[in-house]
Amino acid sequence: MADQVRETIENSIPELLRFVKKNIFGKEEVREILKIREKHEYNLVKRVAKLKDFLRAIEYELELEDTRQKRFKALKGKKINKRDYSIIKRIIFLFDRATHKFRYNNDIWKEYLTFCLKIRSKKLYFKTISRALAFHKRSLDLWLSAVYFEVEENRNIFKARKIFHRAMAANNTNKQFWKEYLRFELKACEILIARQRLIAPTKSGQKAVSEDFLGFDEAEEGQKIDPSIKEEDLSSIPLTVFDTFLETFPSETKYLAEMLSVFDDFDRNAAWVIEAYSSAFSKATARISEQKDWGNLLLVLLTNKSDIFELIDSYVKNADAEHKEDISNALLKAGISFANQEVQKEEKDPRLEKITNWIIENLQGRKLAKDEVIQTIELILNTGFQSNVITLQASIDEICKNSANWSKADKLDVRVALIALGIDKVALLALVSELRKEKDKALIQSSVPILSRLLSQLEKFSGFEVASDCISQLFTHICEHLNSLLFSDHTKVEELLQKIISSLKERNLLRKQEGLLWNAVSKLKHMIPASIHSIFVREVILANEEHLNNKQYLVYVKNLTNWFPKSTDIWLTRLNYHKLRGEFTECSRIFEECLRAIPSSSESLTQEYSKMMAI
Repeated sequence: MADQVRETIENSIPELLRFVKKNIFGKEEVREILKIREKHEYNLVKRVAKLKDFLRAIEYELELEDTRQKRFKALKGKKINKRDYSIIKRIIFLFDRATHKFRYNNDIWKEYLTFCLKIRSKKLYFKTISRALAFHKRSLDLWLSAVYFEVEENRNIFKARKIFHRAMAANNTNKQFWKEYLRFELKACEILIARQRLIAPTKSGQKAVSEDFLGFDEAEEGQKIDPSIKEEDLSSIPLTVFDTFLETFPSETKYLAEMLSVFDDFDRNAAWVIEAYSSAFSKATARISEQKDWGNLLLVLLTNKSDIFELIDSYVKNADAEHKEDISNALLKAGISFANQEVQKEEKDPRLEKITNWIIENLQGRKLAKDEVIQTIELILNTGFQSNVITLQASIDEICKNSANWSKADKLDVRVALIALGIDKVALLALVSELRKEKDKALIQSSVPILSRLLSQLEKFSGFEVASDCISQLFTHICEHLNSLLFSDHTKVEELLQKIISSLKERNLLRKQEGLLWNAVSKLKHMIPASIHSIFVREVILANEEHLNNKQYLVYVKNLTNWFPKSTDIWLTRLNYHKLRGEFTECSRIFEECLRAIPSSSESLTQEYSKMMAI
């Protein structure tokens, strides 16, 4: 190993000495370079070399080459010798070793190809991409790199097409490859048309461009552009790709919108693009009708630049009578899903407002799931398009009445979501009162998400007195049914309890309500999680100096460690309680008792105790 490293380092000395003679590096710098290279080489030749060792060595050499080039320019050097490329040769040497050892790592090949493009070496690029594809035939990124290198660097779309044919032969069942192949053929048509316009006869008095002009670096026989080909005829090429995709995937409908969206990257006003898209669009909608997959219909229709609602009306009108209702429901559901996704994007679809209004207008009489109704309400809130709120509320009320398969909890959840669209004090109080009177244990146990949503809505109406009353009533409901609520997800109950206590604190209502929570925790004792007790001690007892001297609370805090002897949170809560009471001797005794109870957590407990006592 040492001999191998020594030989590699010694071989690089002559080139570095030449840099010294040219005043690019000093002698001390060369010594430092050799030391670093030696260190890197030892890391690379060890039995279990890591990829990060290679990348670190390559990164160092790239920085070194960057420094060499800057100093060479500063010295105004003009004559370039082969030895000036010695650092680049070492980088290539390192990349070759890395790609040999980690040949199945896609990222290292991409790094190597990026370096090839940086130094503008076509020969090295071809050699590297050929080796990379031998090990990564399924890598779309590498195939696209090879294809578009031919298109952009060599200006040879014919050779690029041959490469894509090889890619498709190896990845015929990969839909992403078909999408990129369609994009490539559209791009090829665009380039061919641009070249064709150069070849076409010019105006009188101007010199015509030679018909032999190709515009590519490499031309093979039979690859010259025929000036007689019409632009509309070129649409048959990408259309053939789309047809072959449909044949390869005879039952595919979900990916059709993705395929059609490729046309958005090109001039949709060009005759050849219109021709190709129109044919592809017709075949896509025909496939959806054939498979009766109405859920993906809207996404396909949205790729059309025509009026989306005229298309929808036309499609529904021409559909079979037995399928019209299914199509309308599927289109509405797809519209809700699409609009909610668009709202989250920075660049929203310009048709979003029209689609949202169309959703509201078409809600009436539809059969939707509870989640879809709530998504619609959230969509209106997120977009701010609240011009048809009355229509929306009426439609949702009708959906709730006609949804026999909805549970009582589903209907309550929707009513809570509707509050955000416009606060109605009477309806709000009625809803909270209904929750308070509810006796159905199953509904109470599943009502945590409903209560959380209702609390979130109430917090938005902080200026209304009725909101404070409702929050107080919700707190009462939670305290009275705490044991039942904990049957669902106690983590969510803890979050809800913490949130509602914070709301009461902001409104200075906690002091009036804390007795309700005390009754609940003192009654349920060890039957509820330790975290609920911790919340009570932290938010109620420790937050009020008067409670620190309350004997009843003193006994309660002491009992907590008897109920939950293995809970570190409870022990730390008790320690904090006695610390605030100024009982430091008692703290030391309790801490020793704590270490005996939980010896496995002694290290973390010691750290937390030290921090607590230091404050």
